[in-house]
Amino acid sequence: MSIDQIRFEDDGIFFSDYPFRGASVHPTGLLLYLDIREIDSTKMPPEIVTYDGEVLFVHPTHTQRLSQAAQAHSIPDVAHYDVWAELLTAFLDTTYDFDAEEETFARLAAVGIDRALSEEIRVYINEPLLWYNKTSTWQHMSHYDALMAINAYTGFRLPDEEMIDLYWWTMDIAAYALV
Repeated sequence: MSIDQIRFEDDGIFFSDYPFRGASVHPTGLLLYLDIREIDSTKMPPEIVTYDGEVLFVHPTHTQRLSQAAQAHSIPDVAHYDVWAELLTAFLDTTYDFDAEEETFARLAAVGIDRALSEEIRVYINEPLLWYNKTSTWQHMSHYDALMAINAYTGFRLPDEEMIDLYWWTMDIAAYALV
């Protein structure tokens, strides 16, 4: 399953192999343009935000086509603060000093994620992220990487209902930046 299997149609974007259980388009589905609140073409990978608060991802090779579709359907392209990128700095193979970490906590607190919640989230996703990082060098991770890690990590092979809850938990966290 992959985020690159999409088709831009007259009335929406058709996802034919979306990888995340819990997604409105998993494993296949049409996302109507009318249901898209905004896109963020600056993210890697680019994001689509629905009116339901769901964040869907498209492969970077589709960035230009996504931007064109958004413009054609009067969908705003809004660069959002990347809450998940901030939360996942602790899992990068780069070392951050105390001041940099404090600045991260301050930015997260400014959108409503205090230090206690930040640390709780990091503890919760620690195992899948450490497992996900084992074979690669990471200088940036995002919401997409958190979902990939959770999805792929064998310890998180949950029943559908629990995986759906976990998927939407990640969406709730992303929503802190969508104010």
